[in-house]
Amino acid sequence: MLEQMGTVSVAELAAALGRPADSLYFHLRMLTRIGLVRNAGCRARPGGKEALYHTAAPELRVQYEARDAANRKAVSAIAASMLRLAIRDFRRSFQRRNVLVSGAYRELWSLRKVGRLSRAQLAQLNHRIRGLVQEVSSPRGHGRLYAVTVILTPSAFRFVRLVRAFLSHENPPRDFPDLPAEQNSSCPSAESSSGWPRLPAACRPP
Repeated sequence: MLEQMGTVSVAELAAALGRPADSLYFHLRMLTRIGLVRNAGCRARPGGKEALYHTAAPELRVQYEARDAANRKAVSAIAASMLRLAIRDFRRSFQRRNVLVSGAYRELWSLRKVGRLSRAQLAQLNHRIRGLVQEVSSPRGHGRLYAVTVILTPSAFRFVRLVRAFLSHENPPRDFPDLPAEQNSSCPSAESSSGWPRLPAACRPP
């Protein structure tokens, strides 16, 4: 958001984000300390001066270095933070009764898909993701503020095996370690007659 707005005051950034200005000072100090945000001086306003900030570069990108353990840890922490922000925004928006959840102007999406992709399909998917980033990042001036969070990752073989067992109506693999213990037990209140955990009503097929 800050990279799109250019040089702004805390009050201007708070207004754009719809958050109290006091809640942003800590984050701006931390971002300034690690070099992602820079102080751009001050400007006069009635009653005094206000500090100005801008990003260290026109566009900030995460640098991936899979062979570097420290980088892996840092990037994973950034991804986790992005997901936490996405969940927070999703929950807050879902509380509004007028949020649009269907149609051409839909405002909420929650989606996970797992599928096999060829190298050509993977290249096309990356091209589309870059296009999505460009579409959302291009300055618009007006309009409502939206957030899009994207995670693309190879899926673990064990997860694919679990899905196949589910689709073929087999019993769940008892050696599958990623299931929570209460979902991988024989508790009748937590499982259906087939041994699979009961799905919440919102997740069940029509």
